[in-house]
Amino acid sequence: MKMNQHSWLQRVLISVSVAVVTLPIAIQGAQAKTTDNLMPHEAAYGYFIDHYRQNVTGHTTPQNNPVVGEMSTFSTYWSNGQAHDPRHS
Repeated sequence: MKMNQHSWLQRVLISVSVAVVTLPIAIQGAQAKTTDNLMPHEAAYGYFIDHYRQNVTGHTTPQNNPVVGEMSTFSTYWSNGQAHDPRHS
């Protein structure tokens, strides 16, 4: 009986050790995949950081006003008080 308990405890400890070592690696891999979309993307007006000062009254289109350009896709993600996921549309 002692041998079975020792064997069972050994298996549990090995499983926990493997989980402790591999879980942070798996989480880092998942995070790296999700941050790829955070890279800057050039829009019709250029890059936001380069043209943010064009947010003036006379510029009202997504092509010449970076704020209007950024917000023009807002309805893709939110409308009528409901959140949407365009990947599942």
